[in-house]
Amino acid sequence: MPEKNNIVNPSYYAEDEDEIDLLDLFFYILRKYKAIIAAALICMIVFAAVGVIKEIRGQSANYESALEDYEKGYLAYQEAVKAKEIRIDSYEKTLENLEAINDLLEKKKKYLEDSIYLNLDSSNTAEAVKSWAIKVNDEEWENFKEGMIDPSDEIVSLYTANIKSVIDWDSVRKEMGEDSPYLDELVSIYNDANANTVSVRAYYTDIAGAEKLRDLVADQAEKIWDRERASLPGHARSLRLSSSRMTIIPGIDDSRKLQTDVIATYTDKITAISKNLDTMKNPYETEDPEEPEKPGAPGSDRKGIIMSGIKFAIIGILAGLFLSAGYFGFIYIAGGKIHTGDELKNSFRLEVFPVPSDARAANAIDGFIDTLSGSRKTNRESSLKRCAIRVGRISEGDRVMVTGTVPFPELKEFSDTLQSFASGLTLTPAENVTVSNDTLGMIEDKTEILLVEKKNSSKKIDVSEELRYILDQKGKILGIVLLE
Repeated sequence: MPEKNNIVNPSYYAEDEDEIDLLDLFFYILRKYKAIIAAALICMIVFAAVGVIKEIRGQSANYESALEDYEKGYLAYQEAVKAKEIRIDSYEKTLENLEAINDLLEKKKKYLEDSIYLNLDSSNTAEAVKSWAIKVNDEEWENFKEGMIDPSDEIVSLYTANIKSVIDWDSVRKEMGEDSPYLDELVSIYNDANANTVSVRAYYTDIAGAEKLRDLVADQAEKIWDRERASLPGHARSLRLSSSRMTIIPGIDDSRKLQTDVIATYTDKITAISKNLDTMKNPYETEDPEEPEKPGAPGSDRKGIIMSGIKFAIIGILAGLFLSAGYFGFIYIAGGKIHTGDELKNSFRLEVFPVPSDARAANAIDGFIDTLSGSRKTNRESSLKRCAIRVGRISEGDRVMVTGTVPFPELKEFSDTLQSFASGLTLTPAENVTVSNDTLGMIEDKTEILLVEKKNSSKKIDVSEELRYILDQKGKILGIVLLE
C-alpha cells in the first residue's frame, strides 16, 4: 500500500525569519571567485591610478617648500664645508709647525752634541794665533789723496772678507781627524785697521791641536790671498806674530747656555702644540658635511609614485574583495532565492528531494570548491532513483503532475529523466501554475503534484505563490525537487 502522506498544508508564504546557513553562504560567495577577482582587479587599477595621481599632486604641492628648504640647507652645507676646510688648514699648519719645531729641536740637540766649540772647557782652552802685517807700497801712497779710502784699510778688509767661506773645510777636517761639521766655529779670521794686521785664531782642547788647526787654515788663507794679490793695491805682507797658549773663554758657557735655553723653549712649544692637537678634534676623522639632495621636479620621484600606486593598489584589491564579497553576501541574503534544501523544508514544511547536477566542474578550482562543499557526495542518477522511489511510496495514485518555476524545457527534460526511474507512475510535465491557465485547469481535487525548483535561481516568494495557487485548487503536493 502507498505510504500515508503526513504532509501538513503549508503556509502560502515563507516564514518571515529564515535561518542562514553560514557555510552555504561561504561556499556561495566562494563560487563567485571569478567575479570577485575581476572586481578586485578593477578596484586595484582604479585605486592605483588614484594613488599615482594623489602622489604627483602631493609632490607638486610640496615642491616649492622643498626647494626653499633645499636652498637653505645647501647654504648651510657650503658653510659647513668651508668651516671644515678652515679646520683642516689650521690642523695641517699646526702639524707643519710641530714638525718644523721638532726639526729645529733635533738640529739644536745635534749641534749641542757635535759642536767642539761648545764642548770646550771655558776655563782651560788652547788658543793659537797667527798675524800678518800689511804695508802699502810707496807709489800707492803717492796716489793717495785726501778723502780717499786708506789703501791699507782696503787691503786688510779684503783679506778678511768672506775668507772663511772659501776655506776647504773638508781637507781641514781630514787633517785634524775630526768629523764635526762645526769645525769652523773654532776658527776666526779678523783684522786690525789701525795696526794694519790680519790674524787667524784657532781654539782647541790642547795646544798642539790649536796650532795645527791654525796653521792649516793660515796656509789656505795665504794661498787665497796670493791668488787675489794682483787685484789689490800694491803691498807687502809679513808675518808679525805666531803664538799659542791656554786661556779662559767665558763666551763658551754663555753660548752653551743660550743653546740649552733654545732647546728648552722648543721643547715647551712642542708640548703646548701637542696638547693643543690632543684637544683639537682631527678634522679628517669627522664626517664630511652631507650635501642635501635637490628635490626633483613634480613627478620625478618615481619611487614615491610607484610605492603610492602599490599601496593604493593593495587597498584597492582588499576593497574589491570585501565589497564584492559583501555584495554577493547581500544578494544571497536579500535576494530571496532558494539556496539549500533546508531552507525549503523549514519554510514550507514539505519534503525536499535534492538532485545534484551531472555537469563536471568547469575547472580545477570549481572542482576543489565542490569537493570542499560536499556537493559531489552523491551523483545525479542515484539521487533521481531515490526521488522516484520516494515519490512512488507517498503517491496514492498513478499520475503525478510535475511543475515549478524552472523553465519548461528544463522541467520537461527532468520529468522525462525521472520517468525512466519511476515505474508504475505517469509523470506529466506542466508549465508554471502561476503563469499558465492550462496548468491551473489541470489541477483538480487531490491532484498529486511534484514541484521542481532550482538552487540559487528559484525564489521563495515564487514558490509560495505556486503553493497558494495549488492549494486553492485543492491540489496535493508530494514534495519539492531542488535541482542544482
